[in-house]
Amino acid sequence: PWAWAITDKVNAELQFETALGAMNSADNTAAYGHLGPVLKLAYEACPVYLTLSSGPTLLSEDTFDGRDIGGHFHFTSGIGLNWQASERCNLGYRLQHTSNANLDQPNPGLDLHTLSLSIVY
Repeated sequence: PWAWAITDKVNAELQFETALGAMNSADNTAAYGHLGPVLKLAYEACPVYLTLSSGPTLLSEDTFDGRDIGGHFHFTSGIGLNWQASERCNLGYRLQHTSNANLDQPNPGLDLHTLSLSIVY
């Protein structure tokens, strides 16, 4: 990761994230892939830090429960609050928005609340 001091107490770090998974509805299942940068903002030695992320997302399907979400190519952006519980364990919450940025119609977007557990090894 790339890191720098914004002030003598606030640090920023640029990382990259990838995600592979599946999205399910009553009538469809889609493969999900995402890649993008994450900006981590931390205050001194506080174990709680903020993350900002954005990047392209691909979905193998574009219709869920009869609703067209507007194509297979989207962008996912998020803001998160994380707690470094120990040297190797992080707990987090993220509010995430996925949409096609009006590259296709319709563009209803998809908002998710996510919880995470990260183990560093």
